[in-house]
Amino acid sequence: MKNISYLFLLFFLKPAFGLTQICKDLPQFVNGRTLIYETYDAKGKPSLEQTQTVTAVFGSNENQLSATVMSSLKNEKGKEISSAEFKILCSDEGFSMDMQMMIPGETQNAYKGMDAKVVSGNLLFPAQMSVGQSLPGGKVEVEYFNSGSRMAKVLVELTDRKVESIEEVTVPTGSYRAYKISARSRVMTETMIMPLRIEFTT
Repeated sequence: MKNISYLFLLFFLKPAFGLTQICKDLPQFVNGRTLIYETYDAKGKPSLEQTQTVTAVFGSNENQLSATVMSSLKNEKGKEISSAEFKILCSDEGFSMDMQMMIPGETQNAYKGMDAKVVSGNLLFPAQMSVGQSLPGGKVEVEYFNSGSRMAKVLVELTDRKVESIEEVTVPTGSYRAYKISARSRVMTETMIMPLRIEFTT
């Protein structure tokens, strides 16, 4: 297993306010809102584009909301390689997202159209984070079935999550402060033909 790093934009948090005080103002909890996330390779060229559309928002308390999001992942040529639906939550505890979104796009594409049995947890970003802080991990297990027969089982797990630093990130919409979070990623796949265990960095 190797370390991975990713950035979490701080527009979720405002210096003088707790996260739960702005749940209703987050773009992820506006019904019909579409968000686009772009991934670039080491040379600065676009490699992936993920489009997330909020399809439903639940909760009467503005400080405790959940939402259903439809996600579409496209490669550098604009071809869709996977799509999935997942849930996100905002509460006193912080902001969290369904671990289903961590299933690799190539895995989703390989078993597209099959029945799936999912056991998934949430990946939590606490309302208050500081550099050096350890964060809870997350895990999702998916079994894929074809005509009642199990074709594959996939496990995705993130462990050893830690807030490494706070950085400035510039994107087309402006500049934002962001947390840099490191983690260990493990992906294991068992197929009908043979057990196959793979550990790699995404």
